[in-house]
Amino acid sequence: MHKNQTREVQMSIIRRLSELLPKSSWWIAGGWAIDALLGKSRDQNDIDIYVLEENISSAIKAMPFLHLRSLSRENNFFVERRIVETEVSPEIPAGTEVSVWIPKEAMEGPVIEGIPLVTPEFLYLLAQTAFQILSQTRAKEKEVLELLQGFIDRERLKKISSAFRYQLKER
Repeated sequence: MHKNQTREVQMSIIRRLSELLPKSSWWIAGGWAIDALLGKSRDQNDIDIYVLEENISSAIKAMPFLHLRSLSRENNFFVERRIVETEVSPEIPAGTEVSVWIPKEAMEGPVIEGIPLVTPEFLYLLAQTAFQILSQTRAKEKEVLELLQGFIDRERLKKISSAFRYQLKER
């Protein structure tokens, strides 16, 4: 498949989700969210999508090939729990259980062309966290941190950072 076709297919998936899922129950993160903020169209390998667990089954039924990140609600947090399928780094081998507590405010990002995004501060925090826990610095995280500089509200970043938590547990 040609790269432009891949982007068109990914965009049709995102549009279908916007028709299928209620507002405030799903968010785009990763490269697609960064591109939307920057007003750019770069080729992406995947789509990072967070979906509230009560809506995950309808999304999976409609698009079983998607890898969705399921979020549960706990107090003022959205919580993602998953098992790492392939080794990320020596510190995070395959089979590691990852739990992430995301403050609700981190998911209150802009809606661009009907597509809900996580906040730029959360994108920044994800890249910063990956930058810190991976044994070797990846250029991708460094690039994300640089790209997002102009979009970050420092007070909001501080608030989200102070509440954000993650836990890694080898099984």
